[in-house]
Amino acid sequence: MGNQLPRNIAGMVQDVSAQIERICFDEGDWHTAAEIIGAAFPETFVAIINANLKKGEMQYSATYNIEEEFYNSYKDYYAGCNPWNETWMSIRGNILITEDISPASTFKNSEFYNDWMGPQKVFDAGAGMQIHSRPDELIYVSIHYNPAVHASYGPALESLYTHLSGNFHRTLRLAQMRSKVAEQSAAKGALVDHFDEAALVVSSELQVRDANELAVDEFKAGIFFSNVGGRFTMRDPSHQRRMSDAVRNLLGGNPDAHSTLYFRTDRTAWIAHLAIVRPIIDNALLRLCPPAPQVLLVLRDIHKVVEVPQEFATLYGLTPSEQRLCGYLASGKSLAEAAHLLSVTENTARERVKRVFSKTATNRQAELVRLILMFV
Repeated sequence: MGNQLPRNIAGMVQDVSAQIERICFDEGDWHTAAEIIGAAFPETFVAIINANLKKGEMQYSATYNIEEEFYNSYKDYYAGCNPWNETWMSIRGNILITEDISPASTFKNSEFYNDWMGPQKVFDAGAGMQIHSRPDELIYVSIHYNPAVHASYGPALESLYTHLSGNFHRTLRLAQMRSKVAEQSAAKGALVDHFDEAALVVSSELQVRDANELAVDEFKAGIFFSNVGGRFTMRDPSHQRRMSDAVRNLLGGNPDAHSTLYFRTDRTAWIAHLAIVRPIIDNALLRLCPPAPQVLLVLRDIHKVVEVPQEFATLYGLTPSEQRLCGYLASGKSLAEAAHLLSVTENTARERVKRVFSKTATNRQAELVRLILMFV
């Protein structure tokens, strides 16, 4: 490799900046940005990474010139035991030149070095730029190279990072804003079809992201659950613990996570259905700074029955039995549940609902319920 110098820093800054601008307009990608940098520094590997330090895994990565075997092993395991993670969280500033601050020789007896870094032979030296950090997340650009060329590569990379720092940080702020918008849009979309039951979307810590009108009404009543300082809070602490555990297990991918919970109170019983809400990630900004998955909670008082106004029954010519059936359907009960509560067969209930469809000019149960709730 010798002492080959990288090409003009100003030209590199211009090329990478242009690619970052393309990313901001949803036209570029981070892999191309990594390739532009790597091509200017021969015999290096480049990575742009979002690491979840709490889970010890990568949330996103764009790489250049790293062998697939080493990349996969890092992604699957070594990302969680990288000694430089701690260095990143403790350094002043946002640029890390490992040979100057934390050389690989200081952890040559570690599993990370012996099983991952060492076998790659010529990439012991590194230069990185921290784009974002907090206790559970680190976003950075990293370039690894042979220590033999550190005298030329180290200063050149430090200069490159210094000139690109503003571009990366502005892009990250845009990515974070887009990520929040994606989370909000996903939450609103998850509530669209839930107009007949209390429904809300929460974060992993039960922070309320959005809620429909029925959930807001339940918040105000505070009988079973409420919104305390923006957090979904159940009146019974034991219920709160069960819900909190269920949400975390569901988002954590626990195969034993419950998607349906049942709760009893002094006066009634509630059923809660949980489902993950995953925002759409369709551009490079959101890949680097992915919106967090959320959980949709749909809660129903099992014994509560919507009272269908007489005005509705009169307007559409419903019989008393059809009116009662509508009440159960508007309460979120299935046709089979309504039939059981009315002490009729499911076929009888199905015939009745067909007559109701005809009288109300509706075609689906959801459409009928939406119409009923306009009168309630």
